[in-house]
Amino acid sequence: MEFYLSAIINLIILVVTLYIVGGFFKVETISGDGVIPVWKLQFRFFTTLSNLFSAVACGIYLIFQLIGCVSCGVVIPHWVVLLKYFSTSTVALTFLTVILYLGPISGFDKMFTQRNFHMHLMGPLMAILAFCFLEKGTKLTLEENFVAVIPMLIYGLYYTKQVIFAAEWDEKGNLIKGWEDFYHFKKMGHWVIALCVMTTATFLVALLVRLLHNM
Repeated sequence: MEFYLSAIINLIILVVTLYIVGGFFKVETISGDGVIPVWKLQFRFFTTLSNLFSAVACGIYLIFQLIGCVSCGVVIPHWVVLLKYFSTSTVALTFLTVILYLGPISGFDKMFTQRNFHMHLMGPLMAILAFCFLEKGTKLTLEENFVAVIPMLIYGLYYTKQVIFAAEWDEKGNLIKGWEDFYHFKKMGHWVIALCVMTTATFLVALLVRLLHNM
């Protein structure tokens, strides 16, 4: 039963996420500089990147599930399990960041409407359900727990560069280069503090995911 539920969840995450992300390439939005493709804006967000990472990992895991079903018992390679672990940790971080931080700041109605319902809520929850409770059998180590922090750390460093070091504003206060601080991390004080907080939070989230999976 767990096998079939896992396969169904992986398929749903893959299809729905790719459908949403694919829509970013069909719509355009207007800014002060003219027409900017939505995908250029959406791929700035950790939400988009983490959910896409999860969809890719689910797709790869599903392929090996189908191969195992046809071949009667092919074991899922450990590298595939690790991809699932790392991606599940990233979307779990997305979910908790929305629940504990962005929701209270920006409003839960905005965080959970339309495509955000999947990207902020259902996608992460399904990924957690599948990996932590249905896809058992492979034990994860503490060393792999540390590796799970790397995706967020890479994003965090690039976000810091774009928001702190690359951002430029004109005399009217319009952003002309870099990114706005759409995650409000400047409210934490110095950017080093914000990065340390998010790195620690990511490790703890990955730790919880690992412990639930290993049970």
